Amino acid sequence: MKNLFGIFVLIAVVSGCSMLSKKEETKTDASPAPTSTASSTPQNSTSDSKAGLTLEKFNQLQNGMKYEEVVKILGSDGVETSNYSSGSFKTTTYKWEGENYARVTATFRNGELTTKMQSNLKGANDATGATADLSLDKYNKLQTGMSYKDAVGVIGSEGTQTSSSNIAKTTTVSYKWEGKKFERIFATFRDDKLTSKSQANLK
Repeated sequence: MKNLFGIFVLIAVVSGCSMLSKKEETKTDASPAPTSTASSTPQNSTSDSKAGLTLEKFNQLQNGMKYEEVVKILGSDGVETSNYSSGSFKTTTYKWEGENYARVTATFRNGELTTKMQSNLKGANDATGATADLSLDKYNKLQTGMSYKDAVGVIGSEGTQTSSSNIAKTTTVSYKWEGKKFERIFATFRDDKLTSKSQANLK
């Protein structure tokens, strides 16, 4: 009987210890939960990294500038989107993104700015080129070979530069004019001569 009683006591002690160990396991399993708060930090850094892009900054970018000069004007480092070499030329392209889908793209050949492009940039007064008086008649008067100054005389206002490149001593610049009712005129000048034009929503 004593041996039987001892066996019962031993079983009770073992089962009690196993129950305690299970409770400890459940406690340790629940403890890692607070780590989820750390994952929210990168979201803030992403939004903070958006560049404060404006049309004025874009217009300050000049062909021949170094990457460091462009960074100083735009206020932040760009994100490299392409990099390739061909013979003695090395070409690298970067992009900068801002609020409301604003974007600047810059291409450097052998370390010098050769091409720049922008989309959705706003001027300081938020009205640059957005109130042009556009018509189909004015568009039809734009003739191949016209200078940018001549085009401005026809349309009646300055355009907004959307891209500029200087490759093999040839300068190509594109502009857009925007009207009050989503009218658009796009014009490209090569060495200050109109080479192509397009329009949208003109009457």
